[in-house]
Amino acid sequence: MTASSTGKIFGIGLGRTGTTSLTKALRLLGFTAIHFPTSLDQINKHDAATDITVTNSYKKLDTMFPGSKFILTMRERDDWLNSCENYWRQQESKFDQIPFVGQLRQAVYGTTVFNRQHMNDVYAAHERSVRQHFEKRLDDVLFINFCGSEERWANLCTFLNVAEPNLPFPHHNRTDSVDHLLKVMLSLGLNAHDIARGAEITPQYLEHLQKSLNEPGLSKPIGIGSGHEYGTILEYMCRTLGGADNVARLLKVDRGTILRQISEAN
Repeated sequence: MTASSTGKIFGIGLGRTGTTSLTKALRLLGFTAIHFPTSLDQINKHDAATDITVTNSYKKLDTMFPGSKFILTMRERDDWLNSCENYWRQQESKFDQIPFVGQLRQAVYGTTVFNRQHMNDVYAAHERSVRQHFEKRLDDVLFINFCGSEERWANLCTFLNVAEPNLPFPHHNRTDSVDHLLKVMLSLGLNAHDIARGAEITPQYLEHLQKSLNEPGLSKPIGIGSGHEYGTILEYMCRTLGGADNVARLLKVDRGTILRQISEAN
Protein backbone atom coordinates (compact mmCIF):
# COMPACT_ATOMS: atom_id res chain seq x y z
CA MET A 1 0.00 0.00 0.00
CA THR A 2 1.27 3.49 -0.78
CA ALA A 3 0.01 7.02 -0.32
CA SER A 4 -0.28 7.47 -4.09
CA SER A 5 1.07 5.89 -7.27
CA THR A 6 4.43 7.63 -6.88
CA GLY A 7 4.42 9.26 -3.47
CA LYS A 8 5.07 8.25 0.10
CA ILE A 9 3.91 9.35 3.53
CA PHE A 10 6.29 11.50 5.56
CA GLY A 11 5.89 12.35 9.24
CA ILE A 12 7.64 15.69 9.62
CA GLY A 13 6.92 16.60 13.23
CA LEU A 14 9.68 17.40 15.70
CA GLY A 15 10.69 14.84 18.29
CA ARG A 16 8.27 14.28 21.22
CA THR A 17 5.22 15.26 19.16
CA GLY A 18 3.93 11.74 18.56
CA THR A 19 6.14 10.54 15.72
CA THR A 20 6.35 7.03 17.15
CA SER A 21 2.59 6.88 17.63
CA LEU A 22 2.17 8.01 14.02
CA THR A 23 4.50 5.25 12.84
CA LYS A 24 2.52 2.62 14.74
CA ALA A 25 -0.78 4.03 13.45
CA LEU A 26 0.44 3.88 9.85
CA ARG A 27 1.46 0.25 10.32
CA LEU A 28 -1.98 -0.57 11.70
CA LEU A 29 -3.45 0.96 8.54
CA GLY A 30 -1.39 -1.41 6.40
CA PHE A 31 1.48 0.84 5.39
CA THR A 32 5.09 -0.21 5.77
CA ALA A 33 6.53 2.52 7.97
CA ILE A 34 9.97 3.22 9.36
CA HIS A 35 10.72 5.46 12.33
CA PHE A 36 13.99 7.40 12.25
CA PRO A 37 15.34 6.23 8.87
CA THR A 38 19.07 6.79 8.49
CA SER A 39 19.41 6.35 4.72
CA LEU A 40 17.57 7.05 1.50
CA ASP A 41 17.58 3.32 0.84
CA GLN A 42 15.48 2.75 3.96
CA ILE A 43 13.01 5.38 2.81
CA ASN A 44 12.80 3.82 -0.65
CA LYS A 45 11.92 0.45 0.88
CA HIS A 46 8.96 1.76 2.91
CA ASP A 47 5.63 3.43 2.24
CA ALA A 48 6.17 5.87 5.08
CA ALA A 49 8.98 7.41 7.10
CA THR A 50 8.84 9.53 10.25
CA ASP A 51 10.89 11.41 12.87
CA ILE A 52 13.55 14.07 12.76
CA THR A 53 15.77 12.47 10.13
CA VAL A 54 12.78 13.08 7.85
CA THR A 55 11.88 16.42 9.40
CA ASN A 56 15.33 17.73 8.60
CA SER A 57 14.92 17.11 4.85
CA TYR A 58 11.20 17.29 4.15
CA LYS A 59 11.56 19.90 1.37
CA LYS A 60 14.11 17.77 -0.46
CA LEU A 61 11.92 14.68 -0.03
CA ASP A 62 8.96 16.62 -1.42
CA THR A 63 10.93 17.13 -4.62
CA MET A 64 12.27 13.59 -4.75
CA PHE A 65 8.90 11.89 -4.19
CA PRO A 66 6.15 13.80 -6.02
CA GLY A 67 2.64 13.01 -4.92
CA SER A 68 3.64 12.38 -1.32
CA LYS A 69 1.58 13.16 1.78
CA PHE A 70 3.12 15.04 4.70
CA ILE A 71 1.96 14.87 8.33
CA LEU A 72 3.06 17.48 10.85
CA THR A 73 2.48 16.02 14.31
CA MET A 74 1.99 18.76 16.88
CA ARG A 75 1.61 19.08 20.62
CA GLU A 76 0.51 21.66 23.17
CA ARG A 77 3.59 23.85 23.49
CA ASP A 78 4.26 23.64 27.24
CA ASP A 79 3.73 19.87 27.26
CA TRP A 80 6.17 19.56 24.37
CA LEU A 81 8.80 21.72 26.04
CA ASN A 82 8.52 19.78 29.31
CA SER A 83 8.81 16.47 27.48
CA CYS A 84 11.83 17.63 25.50
CA GLU A 85 13.58 18.98 28.57
CA ASN A 86 13.18 15.69 30.45
CA TYR A 87 14.18 13.59 27.47
CA TRP A 88 17.20 15.69 26.49
CA ARG A 89 18.60 15.62 30.01
CA GLN A 90 18.28 11.85 30.04
CA GLN A 91 20.11 11.62 26.70
CA GLU A 92 22.99 14.04 27.36
CA SER A 93 25.40 11.25 28.25
CA LYS A 94 24.88 9.64 24.85
CA PHE A 95 26.32 12.54 22.86
CA ASP A 96 29.89 11.36 23.43
CA GLN A 97 28.96 7.75 22.72
CA ILE A 98 26.86 8.47 19.60
CA PRO A 99 28.08 11.69 17.95
CA PHE A 100 25.40 11.38 15.27
CA VAL A 101 22.71 12.18 17.85
CA GLY A 102 24.32 15.48 18.75
CA GLN A 103 25.00 16.32 15.11
CA LEU A 104 21.37 15.69 14.17
CA ARG A 105 20.04 17.77 17.03
CA GLN A 106 22.33 20.58 16.00
CA ALA A 107 21.00 20.36 12.44
CA VAL A 108 17.32 20.23 13.43
CA TYR A 109 17.20 22.35 16.58
CA GLY A 110 20.31 24.49 16.25
CA THR A 111 21.61 23.29 19.62
CA THR A 112 22.52 20.23 21.65
CA VAL A 113 21.72 21.89 24.99
CA PHE A 114 18.12 22.39 26.01
CA ASN A 115 17.05 26.01 26.32
CA ARG A 116 13.33 26.57 26.75
CA GLN A 117 13.07 29.85 24.85
CA HIS A 118 15.24 28.64 22.01
CA MET A 119 13.26 25.42 21.66
CA ASN A 120 10.01 27.37 21.75
CA ASP A 121 11.31 29.46 18.85
CA VAL A 122 12.39 26.34 16.95
CA TYR A 123 8.92 24.82 17.29
CA ALA A 124 7.25 27.99 16.04
CA ALA A 125 9.70 28.38 13.16
CA HIS A 126 9.24 24.77 12.01
CA GLU A 127 5.46 25.06 12.00
CA ARG A 128 5.68 28.36 10.13
CA SER A 129 8.06 26.84 7.57
CA VAL A 130 5.75 23.89 6.90
CA ARG A 131 2.69 26.10 6.55
CA GLN A 132 4.50 28.38 4.11
CA HIS A 133 5.86 25.48 2.07
CA PHE A 134 2.42 23.91 1.61
CA GLU A 135 0.27 27.05 1.59
CA LYS A 136 -0.86 26.39 -2.01
CA ARG A 137 -1.03 22.61 -1.58
CA LEU A 138 -3.13 22.12 1.54
CA ASP A 139 -4.37 18.73 0.35
CA ASP A 140 -0.82 17.41 0.68
CA VAL A 141 -0.32 18.20 4.36
CA LEU A 142 -2.07 17.30 7.61
CA PHE A 143 -1.55 19.22 10.84
CA ILE A 144 -2.56 16.96 13.72
CA ASN A 145 -2.28 16.92 17.52
CA PHE A 146 -2.55 13.33 18.73
CA CYS A 147 -2.57 14.45 22.36
CA GLY A 148 -5.40 16.95 22.06
CA SER A 149 -7.95 15.35 19.76
CA GLU A 150 -10.44 12.52 20.03
CA GLU A 151 -10.61 12.34 16.22
CA ARG A 152 -7.14 10.98 15.65
CA TRP A 153 -8.13 8.03 13.50
CA ALA A 154 -10.81 9.98 11.65
CA ASN A 155 -8.49 12.85 10.73
CA LEU A 156 -5.60 10.61 9.75
CA CYS A 157 -7.70 8.17 7.71
CA THR A 158 -9.59 10.91 5.90
CA PHE A 159 -6.31 12.53 4.92
CA LEU A 160 -4.89 9.24 3.62
CA ASN A 161 -8.19 8.14 2.06
CA VAL A 162 -8.25 4.81 3.90
CA ALA A 163 -10.85 3.11 6.08
CA GLU A 164 -10.84 3.90 9.78
CA PRO A 165 -9.93 0.79 11.84
CA ASN A 166 -11.89 -0.38 14.86
CA LEU A 167 -8.79 -0.21 17.05
CA PRO A 168 -7.52 2.03 19.85
CA PHE A 169 -5.16 4.68 18.55
CA PRO A 170 -1.61 3.73 19.54
CA HIS A 171 0.08 5.78 22.24
CA HIS A 172 3.80 5.37 22.55
CA ASN A 173 5.73 7.98 24.53
CA ARG A 174 2.90 8.67 27.01
CA THR A 175 4.78 9.52 30.20
CA ASP A 176 5.17 6.83 32.83
CA SER A 177 3.86 9.27 35.43
CA VAL A 178 0.55 9.72 33.59
CA ASP A 179 0.14 5.99 33.15
CA HIS A 180 0.89 5.51 36.84
CA LEU A 181 -1.92 7.86 37.89
CA LEU A 182 -4.39 6.07 35.66
CA LYS A 183 -3.33 2.66 36.93
CA VAL A 184 -3.66 3.80 40.55
CA MET A 185 -7.26 4.86 39.94
CA LEU A 186 -8.07 1.62 38.14
CA SER A 187 -6.51 -0.43 40.95
CA LEU A 188 -8.77 1.34 43.45
CA GLY A 189 -11.78 0.01 41.57
CA LEU A 190 -12.96 3.34 40.15
CA ASN A 191 -15.21 3.03 37.13
CA ALA A 192 -13.13 3.14 33.93
CA HIS A 193 -15.71 5.16 32.00
CA ASP A 194 -15.92 7.71 34.81
CA ILE A 195 -12.12 7.98 34.83
CA ALA A 196 -12.05 8.40 31.05
CA ARG A 197 -14.62 11.18 31.17
CA GLY A 198 -13.19 13.00 34.18
CA ALA A 199 -9.52 12.65 33.27
CA GLU A 200 -10.09 13.30 29.55
CA ILE A 201 -8.59 9.96 28.51
CA THR A 202 -9.99 7.63 25.85
CA PRO A 203 -11.78 4.52 27.24
CA GLN A 204 -9.78 2.36 24.83
CA TYR A 205 -6.50 3.46 26.38
CA LEU A 206 -7.78 2.71 29.87
CA GLU A 207 -8.78 -0.77 28.72
CA HIS A 208 -5.19 -1.23 27.56
CA LEU A 209 -3.88 -0.15 30.97
CA GLN A 210 -6.37 -2.36 32.80
CA LYS A 211 -4.69 -5.41 31.29
CA SER A 212 -1.34 -4.40 32.78
CA LEU A 213 -2.46 -3.85 36.38
CA ASN A 214 -0.85 -7.09 37.54
CA GLU A 215 2.57 -6.04 36.29
CA PRO A 216 5.14 -5.23 39.02
CA GLY A 217 5.88 -1.67 40.05
CA LEU A 218 2.41 -0.19 40.64
CA SER A 219 3.06 0.30 44.36
CA LYS A 220 6.39 2.03 43.79
CA PRO A 221 6.49 5.85 43.66
CA ILE A 222 7.89 6.95 40.29
CA GLY A 223 8.10 10.68 40.80
CA ILE A 224 5.78 13.54 39.99
CA GLY A 225 4.96 14.35 36.38
CA SER A 226 4.14 17.60 34.62
CA GLY A 227 2.09 19.13 31.85
CA HIS A 228 -1.56 19.79 31.16
CA GLU A 229 -2.58 16.14 30.89
CA TYR A 230 -0.91 15.21 34.18
CA GLY A 231 -2.45 18.16 36.01
CA THR A 232 -5.90 17.39 34.61
CA ILE A 233 -5.74 13.84 35.93
CA LEU A 234 -4.48 15.01 39.34
CA GLU A 235 -7.38 17.45 39.57
CA TYR A 236 -9.84 14.67 38.79
CA MET A 237 -8.23 12.44 41.43
CA CYS A 238 -8.58 15.17 44.05
CA ARG A 239 -12.27 15.60 43.25
CA THR A 240 -12.90 11.87 43.31
CA LEU A 241 -10.73 10.78 46.24
CA GLY A 242 -11.60 13.46 48.77
CA GLY A 243 -8.98 16.14 48.27
CA ALA A 244 -5.29 16.84 47.71
CA ASP A 245 -4.21 15.41 51.08
CA ASN A 246 -5.57 11.97 50.21
CA VAL A 247 -4.00 12.03 46.75
CA ALA A 248 -0.66 13.17 48.17
CA ARG A 249 -0.61 10.26 50.63
CA LEU A 250 -1.59 7.83 47.89
CA LEU A 251 1.18 9.02 45.54
CA LYS A 252 3.72 9.51 48.35
CA VAL A 253 4.35 13.18 47.55
CA ASP A 254 3.63 16.38 49.45
CA ARG A 255 0.33 18.25 49.14
CA GLY A 256 1.99 21.39 47.80
CA THR A 257 3.38 19.49 44.82
CA ILE A 258 -0.09 18.23 43.95
CA LEU A 259 -1.59 21.70 44.10
CA ARG A 260 1.23 23.23 42.10
CA GLN A 261 0.88 20.75 39.25
CA ILE A 262 -2.87 21.32 39.12
CA SER A 263 -2.37 25.08 39.07
CA GLU A 264 0.18 24.91 36.25
CA ALA A 265 -2.20 22.82 34.14
CA ASN A 266 -4.99 25.42 34.32
